[in-house]
Amino acid sequence: MPMKKKVEEAFLKKSRKIFPIYSRNREYLFEINEEFFTMAIRSIIIDFILRRKKFSDTEFDSHSIGIEKLLHEGVYEAAYPIHDGELFGNNRRAILFKQWACVKNFYKYQPLDHIKDYFGPKMGLYFAWLGFYTYMLISASFVGLLCFLYAISTINLHEPSNDVCNQSLNMCPLCDVGCSYWDLKETCFHAKFTYLVDNPATVFFACFMSFWAALFLEMWKRYSAEITHRWNLTGFEIRGEYEYPRPQYLARLSKVKKKTINIITGQYEPKPPFWRMKFTGVIISISTVLLLGSLTIVAVVGVILYRMSVLAALSFHGNDPVTSYSIIFVSVTAALINLVCIIIFNQVYVRAAEYLTELELQRT
Repeated sequence: MPMKKKVEEAFLKKSRKIFPIYSRNREYLFEINEEFFTMAIRSIIIDFILRRKKFSDTEFDSHSIGIEKLLHEGVYEAAYPIHDGELFGNNRRAILFKQWACVKNFYKYQPLDHIKDYFGPKMGLYFAWLGFYTYMLISASFVGLLCFLYAISTINLHEPSNDVCNQSLNMCPLCDVGCSYWDLKETCFHAKFTYLVDNPATVFFACFMSFWAALFLEMWKRYSAEITHRWNLTGFEIRGEYEYPRPQYLARLSKVKKKTINIITGQYEPKPPFWRMKFTGVIISISTVLLLGSLTIVAVVGVILYRMSVLAALSFHGNDPVTSYSIIFVSVTAALINLVCIIIFNQVYVRAAEYLTELELQRT
């Protein structure tokens, strides 16, 4: 409790306010002051204007509007929402940095109300989930540590690994030509290491994590319901029809004559013809997804073949065909190759997703 009280002293306690969505046509119903719009809402308004500002006198197209045009031409190096005040000063940004964002404050309670007002409800809910998830992992890590200690304390009592380490048995060659007999004792370290991660305690840990996952989900539902009620987000849904269409979307449809009224925004919006404008993008997207999925399967099969071929090569050329260290070496190198493939595919997926999303002519 003293820790929580110290955090509350750094952040002024916020009163709970309930109000409808702001409407300029009904501005007389709102009490407007300098703190009416939060920092997050002001940043969203600025971003909305910059993305739709026309920076050219030429015909309206997707390359003459928005801050992206200035970024593409090198007028600006980057564009992002500005922060509120200096980092080292007396403002909300500085307080959040000193009392929350620093690594040394990892043990403190999160000021979720202030995070929501500064970054918006989406980021506020994200950090609420992240903090709750980290808190719930304490019990899981404690049980996992107990299981690991059990494995260490009973490793010398495991009969299969003791048989591997204490008996000298000649095993059959791994290949028909050029491979010699090898001693089972050479895999002693691998047998011991395998027991550390696969023992009776791991069965208990797997059952515990199943119950933990179900408990975590139900407790998060309860906690998130409390937060959404406090932040007046009950019934709020992030749906595309509530958002204004992207300026690039409107620019590509500037010559489309057929328009329909959006009953949510009350604005006339062009309706893109499916077969003439959207069908090609959908087909290319489906083909690209299937291709990238096939590449992923090929990469996984390649890693498996690598493990088999390297282990066979080591057994064919080495004096000690199969040892614990050679098995671990093959496993570690295969894991590193898998990691490199994941990193490369991640970069490819991000760029492909951005291009395909634009090609599919998405409204938002």
